[in-house]
Amino acid sequence: MSFPNSLDRVNTTLILSKPSGQVAGVDGRTFTITSVAFDKPQDQLTIDANGNMGLHGSYHSLSSRTEKKDIRPFVSDAIGLLDRTRIVTFRYRNEAETVTPHVGLVAEDAPEPLTDSKHRSLDLNNALSVTMAATHQLDARIRQLEWQVASLQSDVRRRSNYEKRHAVGLQRDLRCLKGQRHRSQTGSQYPRHRTQSTNQG
Repeated sequence: MSFPNSLDRVNTTLILSKPSGQVAGVDGRTFTITSVAFDKPQDQLTIDANGNMGLHGSYHSLSSRTEKKDIRPFVSDAIGLLDRTRIVTFRYRNEAETVTPHVGLVAEDAPEPLTDSKHRSLDLNNALSVTMAATHQLDARIRQLEWQVASLQSDVRRRSNYEKRHAVGLQRDLRCLKGQRHRSQTGSQYPRHRTQSTNQG
């Protein structure tokens, strides 16, 4: 597919890779690509002069294993990459003040996996994949923290049960000591009473 040099031009034809299956039309300053091969007029792509693109349908990025090589696991710190990415609100220079601000990043300030090598544009596929990797890494951290919390809770329960048993033992020992003291005090009084009775006789 090839696009015209300027979207400001009217009546410019977009040449598609499969002209027999698709047709391009121009309506003022908006270019429209409509699929007719599968009788799906709702699958429509529009690009206006401001660069805004609208898609009625689904966007698919080629991702088959048969189309790739040098496939390796992503082992970088995805969370760190996102932490270093500053999210801002902004308007494009050709947009009026009445346009609702966009939310995104500034390519020059973002780490390279999220942008092209010149830090001029956002690589949507990379950004999505790094976000997915960060989600996996956060999930792993959460699982580890959950295991640590469960282990600490188990230790607390064991210590609590030990302390309860220890307290019960101390209370039992205290009752025994009180009983021994009481018996000792009571027993020491008997000879004194007998002595007094003997003297009186």
